[in-house]
Amino acid sequence: MAIVQRLRRLMRRKTTNKSKQTTQSSCGLELPASLWISNIFPYLDRNSQNKLCEASRDVYFATKLLNLQQEWPSGTIRIKKIILATSFSPDGNELAFVTSNSKSVKVYSRRHGYEQELRGHKGQCSDVTYAPSGNFLVSCSRVDGTVRLWSKEGFDDQMGSKSKKNHYENYRILNTKVFGTLHVCVSPNNEDIASYGDDGKIYVSNPKNGKLIAHTSWRSRLFIDCFNCVDFSTERDSTLAHTLNNQNVRLWNYRTQTKVELEDNDATRMVDYAAYVTSLKFVRMSNGDASEPREYLAVGCRVALVKLWDLRDYSCVLKVHLGTGWSSVNELVFNKEGTQMACTGGGSSLRVFSLVPEGGYIGKIENHKDRIKSLAFSPDGKTLASGSADRTLKLWNVLQVPDIN
Repeated sequence: MAIVQRLRRLMRRKTTNKSKQTTQSSCGLELPASLWISNIFPYLDRNSQNKLCEASRDVYFATKLLNLQQEWPSGTIRIKKIILATSFSPDGNELAFVTSNSKSVKVYSRRHGYEQELRGHKGQCSDVTYAPSGNFLVSCSRVDGTVRLWSKEGFDDQMGSKSKKNHYENYRILNTKVFGTLHVCVSPNNEDIASYGDDGKIYVSNPKNGKLIAHTSWRSRLFIDCFNCVDFSTERDSTLAHTLNNQNVRLWNYRTQTKVELEDNDATRMVDYAAYVTSLKFVRMSNGDASEPREYLAVGCRVALVKLWDLRDYSCVLKVHLGTGWSSVNELVFNKEGTQMACTGGGSSLRVFSLVPEGGYIGKIENHKDRIKSLAFSPDGKTLASGSADRTLKLWNVLQVPDIN
């Protein structure tokens, strides 16, 4: 009898511990790792007082529980590894990310209600991003040095559609013959792909035939984890911005091989202080009047400072000081309209700013327990995804960011 009672007590303890694995955090629902890595997926049921529903991967779950108009639920998804890069699809229905010590890319589909693992890299993936058109997904690896293109459609050499599928397949490999590829980005017209490698060079390739278009003749050494220093211009054809040894900012036309080092303008120096550039991003935004949106270049530095530059006259139009406790600006993202900016440094917090004329500091988010490695805005600008070294991927409702100013 005593043995039976002891067994019952043990069973009660296990049940209690199991129920504590899924709790509601301050930012929403917190999901255990088993929900993500197995064939069980979370769904925020609006008709059951926001309770967490679980269902297996079947037709009923995909057609009944998932609503095509459903917004991404604000919450936490626990992953077994550190999240290195995150990207939303242009239609907002998919979320892709890569993790440490993983050779695959994981894609979560809100429309179909499943997770797909894209396998093909021979070593750890370092970055992932969607093409602006949404026709393909690009990933790179620091170990095998390749850039892989994934698509749900069959392609011929002219990128013509052959067949439509519900899952991604690897249809092209861009081999830059570099030991490690750290960062990858796609041009606004979807015709060029730029990658940055361990050798300090930038490679631009054609996704249609996989051939190399151009590469830099110079080398640029970046600090560890400061890889987001290459981006395509949204207005200037065949032009991208990058840093030179984290100190200078250069505009490079890779077809004409012309370059402009912005720090050479003594009147409006892009880097006018002893600080290292750690991130940069092109953004199109309106200056507040009825004029058309114009292109700006945002530059984040190691002194916790973000500068926004008008490339028409190379003038600084905005300075954002992130304050004490920030050692750098490693991640810098904007929403599609260019009205909001989110950034993070070397810590576990991130900040959101409004860039409209009457805007300013929106709020500070402090919920991660370790360094934030990646940020991504959803296409509608309502959701902000943050991946961290604490092995969590958090989805934030930007409209409900706490205002502490």
